[in-house]
Amino acid sequence: MYLLRACKAANMEVIMKCRPLPTLVLLLLLPLLAAGCDPLTGYPGTNGELDPILASGVIEADQINISPELSGLVKEVHVKEGSSLSAGDIVISLEDDILLAQKAQVVAQYDAALAMQESASAVLAAAQAFQDAAEANLTAAEIQYKQVQAQALGGENRVADWIEITPSQILLPPWYFQQPEKITAAEHSAALAWDDFQTELENYQQVAEDIGGEAYLEAEQRLADAQASFQIADALRDRRVGYSGRQEILDQINIFFESAETELEDAQKAFDQFLTDSQYEEILQARGKVSVARERYDLARDFLNTQYSGVYSLEVQAAEALVAQAEAGLRQADAQIIQAENGLISANAAVQQAESALDLINLQLEKTQITSPISGVVLSQAVKAGEMIGAGFTALTVGDITNLTVTVYLPEDRYGQVNLADLAELSIDSYPDEIFEAEVIYISDQAEYTPRNVQTQEERQNTVYAVKLSVQNTRGILKPGMPADVIFHP
Repeated sequence: MYLLRACKAANMEVIMKCRPLPTLVLLLLLPLLAAGCDPLTGYPGTNGELDPILASGVIEADQINISPELSGLVKEVHVKEGSSLSAGDIVISLEDDILLAQKAQVVAQYDAALAMQESASAVLAAAQAFQDAAEANLTAAEIQYKQVQAQALGGENRVADWIEITPSQILLPPWYFQQPEKITAAEHSAALAWDDFQTELENYQQVAEDIGGEAYLEAEQRLADAQASFQIADALRDRRVGYSGRQEILDQINIFFESAETELEDAQKAFDQFLTDSQYEEILQARGKVSVARERYDLARDFLNTQYSGVYSLEVQAAEALVAQAEAGLRQADAQIIQAENGLISANAAVQQAESALDLINLQLEKTQITSPISGVVLSQAVKAGEMIGAGFTALTVGDITNLTVTVYLPEDRYGQVNLADLAELSIDSYPDEIFEAEVIYISDQAEYTPRNVQTQEERQNTVYAVKLSVQNTRGILKPGMPADVIFHP
């Protein structure tokens, strides 16, 4: 390799000076010529083989700009320029006090949502138990109704009106009207009897008001109380009393009887003072109408109850009512189930929302710890602790020094001799005794002028093709920015 460099240098010297060479130079070139160098091309002569291609370039590293995803205050920078990194190492920490406070709130909301979810689950379980009980009650009520209905549908009950005896004034046979019609008629009669009773009661109250108003009613009530007490005292006198202590008992009974009798006489006199003969007759008549109207209503109710027979019996109606009540209970239980399920859905949604909020906070907290995505070396640092940094701002630049590249430029007449995946030799001035293997990974499809940082001014006017090679730097010897020489062996 160094021989090749010497050849090229000798050739350049010859071309640029274009004058007779001194004897000393000729003496120096003799060994090169003996080695097979062509003084006009600078490449070793070959026996029909292509000459090696010599090119130069600068070692480059793949660079990653590290930027935060969140804006914030830089809490700490964990690296500096030149620091070696491994993938995943934390390089910058942002302040997280506000996020931690927000997380505490979200955790409290999450705990509350879990409690609500647990409560909603318990409510749903209770509603399901209530629904099971309601279904059992309905089943029992339906069974009882069927049993009562079966008894009511017995043969004798169905044809009871065939043998019913009615007053002679009723000309139609008892079976002429159906049971529902009879019940309706009896209900109408009971309603009319109740209205008449209310009318007679109001009429009596008006007569009493005309006689003496509130004072008369008090006298009347006093007389009623006195009569009741006297009847009790009179019945007490009829009680049998044994011989032992007989007289003491009889004495007490007589005292009570005489007191009741005296009160009765006084109450009667007080009552009579309010009434003239005509008023007495009027009040008796009003009282009689009330009594008769009341009895008529009671008889109407009794008659109505007798019509409730067979499938219209009170027992069947009660069983039907139980079934209806059980059905209502089941509907209520179903409604509670729906309500409890909706409550659980809402609680689950609240838990999911709280979990999402907690995940977001945790993700934001994670983003406050900025890590390096690759292993490499810190090439530049743009922030310090205490500075504000915006999302997307390049805080650090990290280079991957494990996989390096070098780009060289080949003339048009030589680049076609290089193919992808070809291997080449690479050397650097810092380690003159080291030869590194490089692999062609890219060949440009478009010609360009030689970059200004390559070769002489004359060469920069020529069109060349860029060739990029990868260099493995497992030992970390090579560094970005080092000049390197590359030799291709077509």
